[in-house]
Formats: sequence, C-alpha cells, structure tokens
Amino acid sequence: MYKEIINKIKPELDKVLTYLTGELNKLRVGRATPTLVEDLEIESYGQKMPLKQLANISAPQARLLTIQPWDKTILEVIEKSISQSSLGLTPVIVGESSVAKELSNSL
Repeated sequence: MYKEIINKIKPELDKVLTYLTGELNKLRVGRATPTLVEDLEIESYGQKMPLKQLANISAPQARLLTIQPWDKTILEVIEKSISQSSLGLTPVIVGESSVAKELSNSL
C-alpha cells in the first residue's frame, strides 16, 4: 500500500527536487556561477528572453562573469538589464564582444 502512495507522489517529488536544485545553484556563496544570471530576462527582438538563450556565459575567475552575446547589437541591452536587476552586479563592457560582471564584496 505504501509503495502505491510513493509511486503516486514520486513525479511531484521529482519536480520539487529539480526546482530546489536550481534554486540552490543560484545561491551566492563567494564564487561567480553562470546560474546567477542565466535566467535574467532580456528585452530583445520584441520579446523577453532569458540571457542563456542570447549569449554564452562563463566564469573565468572566482569573482567575474563574462557574457558574450551572439548578436553584438544587444550588448548594451544586456548591460542595462543587469544594472537594473536586483543581483548587485556591476556590468562593464570590455571591447565589442563581451560584458564582464564584477561581484561585489558583499557575497
């Protein structure tokens, strides 16, 4: 009987675990991770899209994120969106192809 109950709620529990894992990945623990900004909504092409669909996001250093948009014309839009977000990141445009974020000391 209890196995029936477990099998019945297992898909729901799997969804909860997946959600929890995603949220835990977004925690700021002193190291920059792409998950901090990958779901940030960017207004481009007439609609809002997550940043991970518009750019390559990497963390070359512990306190730095580098974002390289595939379409260079949206670089300033990405910078503005990050500045206006509540993430506490300072965007800096480096060259024509990337936006670097320096994490603040308040991690």
